[in-house]
Amino acid sequence: MTIPNLRTPVPADPLAALRAWAGAPDSAELERLRRAFHPDFAGLALVEYAGERPAPDDPDAQVAAFRAMARGARRPGPAEVLEAVPATETGLPGELAASIAVDLFADAVAAHGPLAAAA
Repeated sequence: MTIPNLRTPVPADPLAALRAWAGAPDSAELERLRRAFHPDFAGLALVEYAGERPAPDDPDAQVAAFRAMARGARRPGPAEVLEAVPATETGLPGELAASIAVDLFADAVAAHGPLAAAA
């Protein structure tokens, strides 16, 4: 499939096209991309790669947003990482979110220094 309005318009699978997306989040092209995914995956993919906001009661979408933060060009600070850990009913992050948090927190400390982590 060919997706218009990409940084480089080339034939691509939906996930590769979404990763290269450079349009507005509410555009018709984004809706075409959404329909290219399986319905169970479309929402998560759009949260993770297109910057859609996760539903506050959807832990999978919250983890997808957390993964998107981990892949961003700017390294978040340690406090930002801790604030972004998805909440659960027990107050503890799920295994996937905890794994992402540990990796992202280590990167944040390396980028911003141990004093930022201590604060």
